[in-house]
Amino acid sequence: MSKLDFQARKKLYDSNPKCCGNCSAPILYKNKRDKYCSRECFYASQAKSRALPPLKRNLQCVECGLFFSTKGIGSHTWRKHGKGQGFVSTPKGTREAWNKNLTKELDERVASYAAALSLTFAQKVKDGSYSPPKWTPEARNRLSEEAKRRGWGGHTSKRSVWYQCLDGSIVFLHSSYEEVVAQELDTHKVRWTRPPPFLWVDGSLKEHRYYPDFYLPDFNVYLDPKNPYLIKKDLGKIEAVSLQNKVKLLVLDAQHLTWDRIHALILGSQNFFAPQA
Repeated sequence: MSKLDFQARKKLYDSNPKCCGNCSAPILYKNKRDKYCSRECFYASQAKSRALPPLKRNLQCVECGLFFSTKGIGSHTWRKHGKGQGFVSTPKGTREAWNKNLTKELDERVASYAAALSLTFAQKVKDGSYSPPKWTPEARNRLSEEAKRRGWGGHTSKRSVWYQCLDGSIVFLHSSYEEVVAQELDTHKVRWTRPPPFLWVDGSLKEHRYYPDFYLPDFNVYLDPKNPYLIKKDLGKIEAVSLQNKVKLLVLDAQHLTWDRIHALILGSQNFFAPQA
């Protein structure tokens, strides 16, 4: 658009400008797509809408007279008129789970929840009300192929913790072992990245993806901290990944998470290493 076209369009708009939805003041040409002339008008309009009961907002607060939905009235009452006054939500990714590092042997609550869940599941199995997933093998294979085609999948850990690297970037870690290793590497100024997955093929010629946790470019080595159970369970898989992709992959148990131990393993390893219990 030329400068003359712009001036003509602006002059035409200014002759009949769009008006603010709250105060009816004219909206500038550069903001002609906006519904309100200012942020203050936007918030004022939202407050007005709360004063009228729309179709799904039919519960009135007895304290302030504003209307809310069934799901919103409880939160509003608690935050504005109850014990939640002054409550500040925890930023995403920073809240720590109450049961972190707790087991049923260490905490009565965890033991109670575990016992109740076990009884519930056992009862469902006993009375036949438990129904396992209905996916057929054909459906599973079809979904698996589609997920591979679209690049879906990844870490299956339910734990996801934000970690800030030395360069200020944010990565997601998936276990307390990974947190310890990341802190050790940063403390000793060792460069590391979260590497892309490796493809590997099992004995039945089925293709899988394997996600190592750390890559150290200065040493050309991959690290994967694991608990003792997973070390035994994934030993064959990790050997296959290491051999098929021709990479140096170190598996770290709880006694090999410090940089001194990791460095010693790097210097003494050849192609694959799994610490012995």
